[in-house]
Amino acid sequence: MFRRALLSVALTVAALTSSGCLVGRFMARNLAAFGEMRAVPNKITDPVRPDARLAVLWVGHATALLQMDDKLVLTDPVFTPTVGQLSQRLVEPGIEVRHLPPLDVVLISHMHFDHLSLGSIEQIEDKVRWLGMPRGGLVYLTDFRFPAEGVPWWKTRVLPGGMKVTAVPVQHSGWRYGLDHAWRQGIGYA
Repeated sequence: MFRRALLSVALTVAALTSSGCLVGRFMARNLAAFGEMRAVPNKITDPVRPDARLAVLWVGHATALLQMDDKLVLTDPVFTPTVGQLSQRLVEPGIEVRHLPPLDVVLISHMHFDHLSLGSIEQIEDKVRWLGMPRGGLVYLTDFRFPAEGVPWWKTRVLPGGMKVTAVPVQHSGWRYGLDHAWRQGIGYA
């Protein structure tokens, strides 16, 4: 049994590091890019626009701060210097966590490390009023002080203050570790 497992690991490593493997090339490129993150020259320090009915601040990758009247929504927050302890961030986030206002809603689309960053969730924990994520994803969130909910497709949640959040299906694998097929659902939000 041990030999079979060892052979499987060896073949996987060989496939990932061969020159024809896109995954291996991607990993090699990311490892080669380690170094200092590029600085953002004009970071946002006051993201709330009092005169705006709708505003979007792109923070980086899939992280965006949406303002709808007086409500603030943050998507897929990633503020850590690495993603999953393997891939290093290349550019700083467009806003520092200390400049984020209280967040009415934080939305997680799926469980990949570049969308559900537990280190980033820890950094914003005191600012979060409610977190929505795909059904089954709560197994990854433990010991946080904010209310969180796994929202199934097509379900609408009415939050304090009247904001409505509806989970909609998307076609994207949402697994985190490759073996956790029970939580592979990804969702969009309306």
